[in-house]
Amino acid sequence: MKKAVFPRLLVIAILVSLAGCDLLQGLLGGYTVSGTISFSSSARTVDGNIVVRLLSTTAAGYGGAVVNESSSAYAWEELLPFAFDKVAPGSYCVVAFIDANYNGAWDAGEPVGGYPTDASGAPVVVKIDRNTTMSLAVWKNGPPLPVLQVRVVFDETNPSDISLAGRIRTLLTTNLPVAVPGVTGTMPRFAVTLVSQHTVPSIYQSIYIMPGGAAPIILTPGITMHSDEPWCHNIANQLRGVIAMGDGGSRFLETVSMNWAVWGYSGQRPDEIRWNMSWSNSADTVETRNFAAWKVPLDSTAIPGADFIAVRLAQTMFPTVEAYKSVGLPPAGGEWYAARIGDPSHFPIGRQGRFLLFGFADVPDRPQTGHVLFTNLVKLMSAY
Repeated sequence: MKKAVFPRLLVIAILVSLAGCDLLQGLLGGYTVSGTISFSSSARTVDGNIVVRLLSTTAAGYGGAVVNESSSAYAWEELLPFAFDKVAPGSYCVVAFIDANYNGAWDAGEPVGGYPTDASGAPVVVKIDRNTTMSLAVWKNGPPLPVLQVRVVFDETNPSDISLAGRIRTLLTTNLPVAVPGVTGTMPRFAVTLVSQHTVPSIYQSIYIMPGGAAPIILTPGITMHSDEPWCHNIANQLRGVIAMGDGGSRFLETVSMNWAVWGYSGQRPDEIRWNMSWSNSADTVETRNFAAWKVPLDSTAIPGADFIAVRLAQTMFPTVEAYKSVGLPPAGGEWYAARIGDPSHFPIGRQGRFLLFGFADVPDRPQTGHVLFTNLVKLMSAY
């Protein structure tokens, strides 16, 4: 009887077809990770060795497990090529820096960059299962932070609301919060779009997209359309985080909560931070809750690292709207961030799902506390 030859021929055909592909190369000899590095004009003013590293893990400060590395003095050109050969299948990223003090390690203040990166600009490893080409840039002060869009809806007929909207934009788009002693951290890069409330349709439009892109929304205390159901529906249907300020904001939350099921939404509605569940008050000082939100991304020596501690946010008493919940229980699907002094059942700042009540009628004006907290909360709601 003749021996079957088809299986052997099939194996040979498969090997021939694989001979020129990345899969066989990875199995037999590893892949090549290559690319080019560009340098910002400010980075080019720094002398030192150029260090390029292939990392299999990442750590704070552009560290991690080094798989391969090249280092050389380099005459500045537009692009610096690099290549790592025989890279085993796995997950990797590339980091490059200018070693200005020639100690072989990246130190804070030295120009650096990486690829790929996450939304914050920090390098992250990705799966490498073929020859891969990367392009990365080295910046003198590290990669620029991504720009976070923010939209502020205000009453364009109310001078106080117009002024507040302008102050919010100034606060978020300058280094104002970090320009005072005792404040540390990195100020996020915000781009603020001011939206007049009457440019938002008062007839519900499922395809309506508010100017400013996919971004959180800040509703000022003076908005007057808070009880108009179609108008509120158009705001809620942006499906982004909402910071509802003061009386106007809490009344918006009331309308959203009461129409939540009718509008067909799922998830957490703002039923415990709405106007009908709140009390009017005035305050310049609050007690901390969930203090971590008070300290990231900005921190201040005037903000304690613990809960149930009084922090003064404003120079004078501000009107506030405070949600009420007995014995200090957290709101469903959310957190409290500030409580009335000595009263664990009234909360001027709290979140349910993607809605946050910021009960103050203005941005509290103490830079080391009020400005820092407001900035941190806007960054927090950018994630919703």
